[in-house]
Amino acid sequence: MNTESRGVQVEIDASIRARPDLFEAVQRANSRLVERSAYIGPNVRLDWRLSPANACDIELAITDDSPVGRGFAKSQFPSRFMFDAFNRDHSVWRVWDKVLDARLKNSHIRLSQLIPQIEAEESRDAQAVNS
Repeated sequence: MNTESRGVQVEIDASIRARPDLFEAVQRANSRLVERSAYIGPNVRLDWRLSPANACDIELAITDDSPVGRGFAKSQFPSRFMFDAFNRDHSVWRVWDKVLDARLKNSHIRLSQLIPQIEAEESRDAQAVNS
């Protein structure tokens, strides 16, 4: 099931939708994440599913393809955490923190690549002015 919440793409697997209580808890987690974070924009995708290895665990993958920098994180935690507000928020925010960390690292790599290019351009411009 693919839905959209304030521009954020949300994919909830049929295995979760088959459990109305879990589906409702996942929807609450999505709403809470989107409403409480100013960093989440239309380039973000949330993918929820039950773990194929252990049906008692839930997997959340968050992808951020923002122009600022790409970030991705995936985590698995007990599905029972979704029914307690504290554990639900903590689990979801932990995954989002990993996305922000990955986005920051990717941005740093990109800046590290751009700095030599800018320095080379400035050097060429200075040589052109001095000629």
